[in-house]
Amino acid sequence: MQSTDIDLRHNFGVSLYQRNDERAIDVFEKILEMDSTNINAINWIGVIHDNNGNPDKAIKAYEKGIALMDISPESAAYCYINRGIKYYEQGENKKALSDFNNAVKYDNGNTDHYNTRGVYYEEIGEAQLAFKDFTKCIELDSLDANAWLHRGDFLFNNEQIDKAVSDYEEVLKIDSLNLEALNNIGDGYATIGENLLALKAYNKCINSTSQNMKNKSFCFSGRGSLNENQGNIINAIFDYTKAIELAPNYDWHYLSRGELYEEIDSLVDAFDDYSKAIEIIPDNINYSLRALLSEKMKNHTQATKDHKESIKADPTDAEYIANYALFLVRRGKYEKGLQQFENAIKVDSSNTMIYFNRAKAYLFNQNSEKAIDEYKTVIKMDPDDPEGYYYLADYHEASSNYIKAVVYFTKAIERLGGEKGYYVSDSLGQEQAQSKIYLRRAKLFRKLEESEFACEDYQKALELMKDEPFYIKKEEDQKAFEEKIKTLCN
Repeated sequence: MQSTDIDLRHNFGVSLYQRNDERAIDVFEKILEMDSTNINAINWIGVIHDNNGNPDKAIKAYEKGIALMDISPESAAYCYINRGIKYYEQGENKKALSDFNNAVKYDNGNTDHYNTRGVYYEEIGEAQLAFKDFTKCIELDSLDANAWLHRGDFLFNNEQIDKAVSDYEEVLKIDSLNLEALNNIGDGYATIGENLLALKAYNKCINSTSQNMKNKSFCFSGRGSLNENQGNIINAIFDYTKAIELAPNYDWHYLSRGELYEEIDSLVDAFDDYSKAIEIIPDNINYSLRALLSEKMKNHTQATKDHKESIKADPTDAEYIANYALFLVRRGKYEKGLQQFENAIKVDSSNTMIYFNRAKAYLFNQNSEKAIDEYKTVIKMDPDDPEGYYYLADYHEASSNYIKAVVYFTKAIERLGGEKGYYVSDSLGQEQAQSKIYLRRAKLFRKLEESEFACEDYQKALELMKDEPFYIKKEEDQKAFEEKIKTLCN
């Protein structure tokens, strides 16, 4: 009878915890009065302490459960997992991995433990080990939807989109209402330019009977992004707004709508959305977006405040110090700006973006020689990164030194993609970046009266732009552009 009573109390305690009811811990402590060696109750007490912001008490609870491992290794394995997660959050990676390994060792048939260790491996950059753990989960239980979902996410993050979509489709065979899988399928198809298939997945998610409003909001957001990229601005705003209604405490939805408002010059609306995102998560990214917008709105007082807040939110991220430095230069505070660049370099001297921004500052102050030195510094730091060559080409083109511009654009093209997956900028994928540079180099060849080379570049750009045009959003504009190239090159 006592065992049945404990099981009932356990289920009641879990139910209370899931409803954020503070009485949950009392239920589990009552179980310990009945059975002081009940590891499950001890583990749940640790989870509740952790959820209440008491990591030290949580770890003590997990340690107490681990000490009773001889009674139930499988139950103790969850204590190892949860303590490992705490260690990882505290930056103690060796201890975390040791705990994850012990969880797998003492309960090696439990997919939860392989999934957790796989996520950990992915976070620390051990891609092959992560893939191995996610695959092991599937081998242990091919009906474990989370295992397929995690491996799909891993494949997606490593740009193996087709394989990722295949794993997400396996999730739907197990759970046809899994909105996360549907959303990810939509994202996957959108990434590779299969817009109709992406739309089909998003719509299936949106029209689903599932009551998981948070995941459904991601599908609205994904469809909104698809609409935005296709120039359907009104539909995009509708979708982003719907996403916000379904998940009003998720900052990304406000950022997505805010960035679209900014793009269409609805700056007050953009400011309001960025402000709401800051209310939800006051981090350096959100403050920085509002800072840049405030500068565009000529609200320099607000921009100054937000730049400082973005640095304060994470003083270890040098890029935000560099952003503030460039803002000061644009405001005519040249020396103060250069000092901020020095501060950024002290924080992270290996971050090439700092040198790119300082080059912009030098150009703003008409000091082209120092700007060129900055670009050369970046190339010296990483000769395989195309961005330094790209900006040198950009500078030489602006200076009407077309031959040098062609040389550096060529060097940039040669270095795009490859094993390191370099891009020209965070906003461009590899093919988009290549098409952009081919178009720019083609124009230079025309100025140099090298029409044959120009036409070769135009054709290469058009080939890359077929599935995802870089400049062209409307189909009729794309066709007009193609006709223009045919006229020039025939």
